[in-house]
Amino acid sequence: MAAPRDASPLLREALVRAQGELAAVGLDARLQLVEVATGKSSPRLARDVYGLLAFEERGKSLTIHAWAPRADQPIDAKVDLAASDVNAEVIAVRAVETLRAAMLEFAQTTRGDVPAVVRGFTRFVPAPQRAPPPAPPSRGAPRLAPPLAFWAGPAVSLHAGSSPDLGAQAGVLVGPRFGFAAAAFESTLGNLHLEAAHGNAEVRRQAVWAQLGARFRPARAWEVATRAGVGYAAFSVTGRGDAGYQGKKSAHGSLAFMLAIGGTYWATRSFGVYASVGGRVATDAPSIVIAEQPVVTLDRPSFVISLGANVGVF
Repeated sequence: MAAPRDASPLLREALVRAQGELAAVGLDARLQLVEVATGKSSPRLARDVYGLLAFEERGKSLTIHAWAPRADQPIDAKVDLAASDVNAEVIAVRAVETLRAAMLEFAQTTRGDVPAVVRGFTRFVPAPQRAPPPAPPSRGAPRLAPPLAFWAGPAVSLHAGSSPDLGAQAGVLVGPRFGFAAAAFESTLGNLHLEAAHGNAEVRRQAVWAQLGARFRPARAWEVATRAGVGYAAFSVTGRGDAGYQGKKSAHGSLAFMLAIGGTYWATRSFGVYASVGGRVATDAPSIVIAEQPVVTLDRPSFVISLGANVGVF
């Protein structure tokens, strides 16, 4: 509290009563006498000081200035000392209530924890802080790709000059999120049947592949992968001739290359279904001839459409 050195006896008694009121609520109220107490400039309050009362007495008029930390303007109360109902107790109560108003404004606007002494004096109850609602699970963030995955499913091979043949393929993939290495095996399920004027032939095909590829996920559940590989293809041909023609049985092997691109929908973290398209070419492609009539040259090139399931292991 700051009061003028020449304060009137009434004000001096009021200061004593105000100190007692503040001490009763747990505040350490100290009085400082100054030449002139005004509310024209914002005082710098010490770190542990949460309010200041300045009493400006001019004749029969008393102005009580109440400052709070970081306030630009005080909260003022005026008292007519000439009024018949004004005494030291009235002034003391008016001063305490004015200080309470200033400190309550500080408590309502401060950031962080409000000191306990301020809460007790101002009867300030901070509004309960509502916890922010939990963030909804991101539907756009891609899942991590499994470092180990298996796939299997049917495949249809298309050869120029012959009907499609149905096969199956299976493989295993190993690699981090993007690049990977894979090994695959494929085989025909039903032999490829070829017809000519004087006979027919049944062709069975098997191949093993070593592959390298890359994959990425444009969406949480979708994966796109491309792979290229080298392998060995084995062909078994059984020929049957009409009357007067002799059928032969032979086997043929060739180095082969493949390229494919596909997409996988991961229904769960570890299970998905895939579709892919690709092509393959054999360096020593077998040509099927029936009664000296060329019928088809296999894998020069052939196109493959496959569907199946993926199982990922983490």
